[in-house]
Amino acid sequence: MTGNPSRASFAKLEGAVSIGHRVPRKFSGPVQNGPLDSKARQNMLHHRVPGTINCKRKFDMIPVPSNVTWSTSGSFPAKTRDMVDYTQEPFYIKLKKVLRYIRMYGFWRTLVKVRGQYHLKKTYVNPPQLKGNLKGHVGIIGCGNFAFSTIAYYLKNHRGKVLRGAMDVDINRAMSLAESFGLEYFTDDAGRILNDPKIDLVYIASNHATHAEYAIEALRNGKSIHVEKPHVVCNDQLVRLCHQMSDSPGTVGLGFSRHNSRIGKMIRKKLAAQQGAMMMNCFVVGHEIDQGHWYFDIQEGGLVLGNLCHWTDFIYQIVPPKNRYPITINPTRTGRSDCDIAVTY
Repeated sequence: MTGNPSRASFAKLEGAVSIGHRVPRKFSGPVQNGPLDSKARQNMLHHRVPGTINCKRKFDMIPVPSNVTWSTSGSFPAKTRDMVDYTQEPFYIKLKKVLRYIRMYGFWRTLVKVRGQYHLKKTYVNPPQLKGNLKGHVGIIGCGNFAFSTIAYYLKNHRGKVLRGAMDVDINRAMSLAESFGLEYFTDDAGRILNDPKIDLVYIASNHATHAEYAIEALRNGKSIHVEKPHVVCNDQLVRLCHQMSDSPGTVGLGFSRHNSRIGKMIRKKLAAQQGAMMMNCFVVGHEIDQGHWYFDIQEGGLVLGNLCHWTDFIYQIVPPKNRYPITINPTRTGRSDCDIAVTY
């Protein structure tokens, strides 16, 4: 199957954004088998809107390097997303951070965020004895801080004991998440999650380059998925993901949530009450990241796909659907293209 995704399949991908962190009811459906024969290397499809963004981030959707080969079955190498290590900061910095979080999130949410920092460093001499969860039907791939302190935390608090299995290439992180949230099992083999017949929903929070690959495999096995941003890092992945979505009974959620936040809803409500043309400006300052961080690996898509995509999607969602196209993108780069950039689109 070659060429750009159909308009219908791309529209289905757009619609997936609004699903959010939803746990669908269990479903049964045909399982799609066999890899897709996709050789597409077409022009990029950009998920963007008219507006202006000034940020310290690179802005392009990179093609697959010639020396990178994607697999569509089995296990993929996955690095979980590492956050700032606040456990190494001075005490007064840690205290300020905790007090700020308590004001923002409350005590219990702050506690799990603190535990998430130590979760990343936890090691086991012997595997933990799990209590088990035979009723669980949700799997997690990638057990970093976000999976621990956000995905697993909110699923347990709002949906109960729905988590069944956790996977990470660092087995200690999978063990820690499984032990902390009462899962049935942990593993460092993604295939066990993707092929588990008792799992019908998979949350994907691994490193960026593997998001689409895990998503495609899960959809091929008839499962629903929630993919953290970015859902793809190149056009080839976008084409294959859209095609698999069209062929799968599973539903898809994307980790773009800014437009559904409290302030996001407020902004959308205010703008909806006005008429006429508008220009939107957004200035984004991201965390300073060491040059050796995996975000900068070419196969990971760069910092724009990793972080700025939240804000481009936010503006995209503000614009009424009938006015979103056509879209043009005009980046203005400095000498440090991956750090300082202005984008008009």
